[in-house]
Amino acid sequence: MFKINKKTEYALMALEFLHKSKGPQSVRSISDELTIPFDTLSHVLQRLGKINFVESIQGVNGGYQLKESLEKLSYLHLCETIEKKSFFKDCVELECDYQHKCNIQGPVNKLNKKIKDYLGSIKVKDILEEKIT
Repeated sequence: MFKINKKTEYALMALEFLHKSKGPQSVRSISDELTIPFDTLSHVLQRLGKINFVESIQGVNGGYQLKESLEKLSYLHLCETIEKKSFFKDCVELECDYQHKCNIQGPVNKLNKKIKDYLGSIKVKDILEEKIT
């Protein structure tokens, strides 16, 4: 089974919550409703804000709300945003000790490209609506 990182899982849960909510939701209300650690959720929402996917509304009735449609965010972009790293690197970027003798470099790089392309094609909306093909 493909393992989803906890922070990415929290991001998906928060995005689903915001998608179904009317108006801005405080980090505390989302955290309490979904039983997600407050500090971790706050960090996740800040990361999503940096890519302009959610926005922070200031004031008494403020909080976070979606700024973009869930159809616009790919699963790959979500993962890389939350984790602050690229998940796919070719053998040259990894500086592998076996690179000069490796007999599977080509096939592994092709496999990584196919997985990257697939994860980049999946939209968050499709995940949440269970419409992954």
